[in-house]
Amino acid sequence: MGKYWFTLKPDTFLWIKHGKGLVYNAGNSRQQLFDLSEKTDAICLDLQAVENLYSVELTENDMQDAEIRTWTDAVLNMDAGYLTDAIKGMQKPVSLKPILKVQDGVEYYVWKHKRNIGGDIINHLHELTFYINGSNYGNNEYYKQCLFPLFSTCHLDIDTIRLCILNSRNPFLSKINFAGNFFDYTAPQQLMDVVEEFRIPGSVHILLQDFALHADKLKNFRWPECIRFNIIVDHGIDGQLPPLQDSPFPVSVTAIVADRNEYEALAGLMEKMPVYRDASFIPIYNGRNMDFFKDNVFADPEDLANIHLNRREIFMHQILNTSNFGKLTVIPDGTVYANVNRPPLGTVKDTVYSLIYKEFTEGTSWFRVRNTHPCTECLYQWLCPSPSNYETVTGYSNLCHYNPSIL
Repeated sequence: MGKYWFTLKPDTFLWIKHGKGLVYNAGNSRQQLFDLSEKTDAICLDLQAVENLYSVELTENDMQDAEIRTWTDAVLNMDAGYLTDAIKGMQKPVSLKPILKVQDGVEYYVWKHKRNIGGDIINHLHELTFYINGSNYGNNEYYKQCLFPLFSTCHLDIDTIRLCILNSRNPFLSKINFAGNFFDYTAPQQLMDVVEEFRIPGSVHILLQDFALHADKLKNFRWPECIRFNIIVDHGIDGQLPPLQDSPFPVSVTAIVADRNEYEALAGLMEKMPVYRDASFIPIYNGRNMDFFKDNVFADPEDLANIHLNRREIFMHQILNTSNFGKLTVIPDGTVYANVNRPPLGTVKDTVYSLIYKEFTEGTSWFRVRNTHPCTECLYQWLCPSPSNYETVTGYSNLCHYNPSIL
């Protein structure tokens, strides 16, 4: 009687929970959701055992079993595995199950810190955001969800900003954001000179109301080549939109919407205007629009069926928060956060090293992953995006319509 080796490929992930299973091929993003039976459950458990090298032996009778054959054919058809003859004397196929291996974990940096050799932890800082001042049109709730200027009477001193950037420099620091009313800042040209000095790509995030009031001043500044402006448009806009296509720097537009009516109104206003018509729309939670979020933000079956993640991205979801990791935010009073919805790490008077080390060892932002109920019960636990600010401000543990037990 013939025997066969059924082997999953190294880019294939297999998860089983609560009588259901999911095969995901990270090489081509194809997936197969299935109900477990006694037979397929036994095969999957053997495949998941690390010592079996992602292979299981099947007999001729197994291959003639309709239930097993249907399942193996589905996996083969999505190019997630292969079938070979188990010839006597020949070694079984070797395939390495995708398992996360962390080389430089928190313990590694604690060990280095105790020996005063942990300076390279700063290389994990990739993005800085400075809320340079407040805006009369700012919103202290919206900024907890996206880059949106605050309503504040404080401002960050230019020397403080420069020193913070200077002490944060590393090969992986690739973006600096400045949020607020740039034209009312105490030293706007000096701020641009700092951007020019360090030559790190920078973005100024400013509300359209503030930008429109000062658009005639653009010619008065020396603009570094690596600066761009992001104009934030919200429902408070009244009247004509100022033209943006002739700005002396690249310009993008972000539109903030809290319901379908706001979306349609802004989209209609901007659709025929250069730059505006390419706007990115960001939903905002205002405490009264959960139905809007459930319809437009929460994951649905189509979203889950169209996930496109490679092997490395799945591993990243298991160990760090891809939305928060590598980012620090400084608000106008000098307080520093890894995420503004979490307790602060310190102030700009602290060393950048101490702030990052604190987030590594005590923080709850950079390493916030889907390791709590109900996500731990779901087959899509590591395929869904990392927990976001939306989950924090809405009070929902996941932005998903599903009860994992009935997926």
